[in-house]
Amino acid sequence: AEAPCLYRFVGDAPASIELHPRWLDYLEHNLAILDGYCRWHLTGYLQRNNPNTPNIASKLAEPEGRNLRQARHFWQAARTTLGPLRCIYSGETLADSPSLDHFLPWRFVAHDLLWNITPTSRPVNSAKNDQLPDFARYFEPFAALQFDAVQAVARQGKAALLEDHILLLKTASLAAVQALPYAAFRRTLEETLAPQMQIARSMGFVDG
Repeated sequence: AEAPCLYRFVGDAPASIELHPRWLDYLEHNLAILDGYCRWHLTGYLQRNNPNTPNIASKLAEPEGRNLRQARHFWQAARTTLGPLRCIYSGETLADSPSLDHFLPWRFVAHDLLWNITPTSRPVNSAKNDQLPDFARYFEPFAALQFDAVQAVARQGKAALLEDHILLLKTASLAAVQALPYAAFRRTLEETLAPQMQIARSMGFVDG
């Protein structure tokens, strides 16, 4: 059977590329499949050669927007038990619908997992932008607020809002979450965030 070449060079320099009509028809009808195949193998290649870079797939095809709906429900639920929340950066009492900040910049992590999100004021969030937080200064208040919020939501029995934390903490139930001491919660959070902080810095993200 005839097996035509995919393309050929035609014309004088600079030459043009001419696709064979049969190949052109095939590419037009199977573009989505071929695109997915190429992206799948590109992602695997990049992940193998950049093992410390998180969420490479999302970095190749950046989401059109951030979905913070779950995060808003989580912090609203926490607020009903904890009362008014305070910004970990400025110490100010926050409004009923605060801005939400990614502790490690979203452009680095490329996800909206709740254990990396904290409420803040809009001016503070805008000023921080894609900068890295001062880990030595802000990690402790960040971890403490996360722990209090998780415990508050757990007491309300809202397991669906704790899925990200349950996966992070490797716990099996709300009861296990509630039984987890702050020291263990803090350690797991630090062991997750601190190495990524160093990687982000080596990739060119700057300290705030």
